[in-house]
Amino acid sequence: MTSNVVSLNGKVMVSKNVTNIIRQHGRTTGVECSDGTLYDASLLVLATGSWTHSAFPELNLSSRCFATGQCIAMMHVTSEEAKIYKGCPVVLDHSTGFYIFPPTDQYIIKMAMHLPGYSRMIQGISTPWTLVDDPDRGHLIPKANLQALRRCLREVYPDLSERPFSATRLCWYNDTPDGNWIIGRDPADSSLMFATAGSGHAYKFLPVIGRLVADAIQETLDPSIRDKFSLDREYTSRHESRSGHQAELDLDKLCVAADLLP
Repeated sequence: MTSNVVSLNGKVMVSKNVTNIIRQHGRTTGVECSDGTLYDASLLVLATGSWTHSAFPELNLSSRCFATGQCIAMMHVTSEEAKIYKGCPVVLDHSTGFYIFPPTDQYIIKMAMHLPGYSRMIQGISTPWTLVDDPDRGHLIPKANLQALRRCLREVYPDLSERPFSATRLCWYNDTPDGNWIIGRDPADSSLMFATAGSGHAYKFLPVIGRLVADAIQETLDPSIRDKFSLDREYTSRHESRSGHQAELDLDKLCVAADLLP
């Protein structure tokens, strides 16, 4: 994907950290980076995922999107076990939210819980907590959730349930109340556009999402799709599978290494 951008004369700058959106007379005109570099832009597209609200609090997105941490655990299996489970479909238990994938080529099985998730409020904004915040504990999940994952695993694959987890991770999403994307321009500033709020199902749309964003930039989106993903839409429905209150992430109740054992 990066090579395609370069082939079209695009420039990819992976080491630049944007710290500020530059505005003049109520209109976005560019960005400022942490090293002081300024870049002018006729259109700024924010595709900053779960960091959208916390990185740019001045955009006042609290009623539009919010970061939620979802609990994930991984487990290594043997090559022989991988052959057995390789052909299994993804399993999703709607009664508990538990889901599990078949093994990867590296013999890793990943499982998670599809739930409202966790928030980490800083100055009123849910902010992702990662290895950048805590290199030692940034991938740990609450102990209670790890125990719940093992209980659910026993129901689906009991033969694998009495072995240690190899790793855990909090996967941070940018959710909207109705579970739909935010793709479109800021109604108050046509030079600012959003491409965010995957709401837990961004990866599966990777092959097609770029086309929708490109159509939004060129203003050729079908009106019904434009309205469905617009920033200022009214939330007339709720995302049922992730509805509910996000629990506050308690850093004192995270799992430790011993909790990975059966």
